[in-house]
Amino acid sequence: MIVGTLTHQVATFLREEILSGRLRPGEPILPNEIAEQLGVSRVPVREAVQKLVTESLIEQSANRSARVSSLSPDELYELGLIVFSLEKTATGLGVEKMQDGDFSEMERLLERMRAAEDDPVTWYEHNHQFHACMYRACGWTKLIQMIEDGRRNLMRFQTDTELISFNADRFHSEHVALLTAARKRDRELVGSALQAHFDNSIPLFIKALP
Repeated sequence: MIVGTLTHQVATFLREEILSGRLRPGEPILPNEIAEQLGVSRVPVREAVQKLVTESLIEQSANRSARVSSLSPDELYELGLIVFSLEKTATGLGVEKMQDGDFSEMERLLERMRAAEDDPVTWYEHNHQFHACMYRACGWTKLIQMIEDGRRNLMRFQTDTELISFNADRFHSEHVALLTAARKRDRELVGSALQAHFDNSIPLFIKALP
């Protein structure tokens, strides 16, 4: 198996460990242990670490030691604002192109989020797919990738069960407002609904930081 493929596999493994919360912010990345655990050499591990550095999931010090990156409240707000701005642009471009099947999928995802309110990892995955129905419709590959890289980074700070359960009705009503606006294919209405959703959500996530 070529090294490039191994690098991708190791990067996928580490990314999932970080985004699931199994590797917590500030936790060291130990290449020897990872290589032994996965049965690979240190080369693809080092390359995978560098890839995740570019995704801001891992940070590396001057002496080359690596750890899972963490964000201060200000940094989390900054990242959230960047992702929101990109998503708002993509959704505005895509909403007029959405098909009936997209709206049906959003309805299904609303139901799945309701059923997963005690499982934050599953809830956030459904939440991601709900938003993706709108912004992916723009068809701009690079813009979509930037949004999804940012969303993956944000998701690891969104694993607090109480955050979802205590705010489930608010999140649900905001998502219903987004779906309603999207059905009208009204760019300005969708933008306003997204803005309200961001303004209400980000302070809650910052408050829930460990």
